[in-house]
Amino acid sequence: MIPTIILCLFVIVCGSQMFPYEYQNNIQRVTLITVKGNKTTIYYKYIVSFVVCLLFLLITMCPIIVLFHQSYGFSSLGASIISIEQLSHLPFYLSIGMGCLISLLLKLFAIICMIVVTHAIALKTRNSILTSFIAVLLFLVPILLTYGNYHIFDSISLYPLLMN
Repeated sequence: MIPTIILCLFVIVCGSQMFPYEYQNNIQRVTLITVKGNKTTIYYKYIVSFVVCLLFLLITMCPIIVLFHQSYGFSSLGASIISIEQLSHLPFYLSIGMGCLISLLLKLFAIICMIVVTHAIALKTRNSILTSFIAVLLFLVPILLTYGNYHIFDSISLYPLLMN
């Protein structure tokens, strides 16, 4: 749970600072008159955000990988996923490695959703503090409420994707 909260905080901080910085320092005028234009700059900012958040996702997954290695070992990645008692309801032909890959892809999809929404809020508000506040309300508060057994926002939360 703690790595998920840290990951969400990092994505919010990373995403809320990129676009408002241009408007606070009036740099957007320079990017509008350049040859490449604003679309290329926005494209590169999204790419940088995705790469940085992917690296941080891998960093926050390291304790889970170490715990998996201590419990099962990497040689058992080809074993059936139903050999883990909590996952016995899944199909027998899925391996543990495929389950880990699906889990990683679901977390990556959640991170991409967070980045896109945070950047959209940042472009609309043009203020990094307001963007951070709105993103915390949208992404972090539902996860914290679910952690406290208040399942009010489970239908709109990214909790199922991040904690699959």
